[in-house]
Amino acid sequence: MSTPAEADHRSAAACTAWLAVSDGLLAGIHHALNNRMASVSALSQLLALDGTPGANVEHALLDELERFGAALRLLRLLPRHPGEEEIPLRVSELLPDALALVGMHREVRETDFVVEADSGVLPVLCAESALVHALLALLMSTGEAAGERGGRRVTVRCRGDDRRVVLEAEVEGGTGGELPHAAGVAALFREVGGEVRTTSTGYEVRLPTLLEARRPEGQAGAPGGECTRSPGL
Repeated sequence: MSTPAEADHRSAAACTAWLAVSDGLLAGIHHALNNRMASVSALSQLLALDGTPGANVEHALLDELERFGAALRLLRLLPRHPGEEEIPLRVSELLPDALALVGMHREVRETDFVVEADSGVLPVLCAESALVHALLALLMSTGEAAGERGGRRVTVRCRGDDRRVVLEAEVEGGTGGELPHAAGVAALFREVGGEVRTTSTGYEVRLPTLLEARRPEGQAGAPGGECTRSPGL
């Protein structure tokens, strides 16, 4: 068990890491909201000029308002919430919103993120904002690495067993040993109990499952305390 000083150090490292990537994400969502507002404004002017606008204009306005609302909802992912309660979360269910926000970032908006998630992967026990921020940093890091290496594809895999959820982010063509914000990614995942390993193609992250997190201390999930792995785990 870590000491209060060690916990404070991890928290400070995670906050520093988050600040390193959050500015670009905020700029991206600001740009997206500005675009949606410009479109809504232009369509509203068309409505004002024509008392009986065609169905195309009405549909376009509704579509822009929906896209505006979707972008606005992603803002909830950005604030940090110190002291937030840990709750059961499925990593695969957090990825769509995280990918939508990362997709607005200028540096990685052209990157093709492909998600391969096994069915039945157990939930983890984490503070939601802390886990989301770790995922965002992971996606940003691999997305930037893909762009720097001339590739445009990142494959994100989610699998696991009764003790661990394993998240892999693989850059097509490899990383050449360079991953932006790698130390920050590790710090953010450590804050939620994760272990991060960098590879020649990206990252491998291991998080304890809800079942493992609630297992009585000292009780191993398998003989010798080793993880009973699924095929390929």
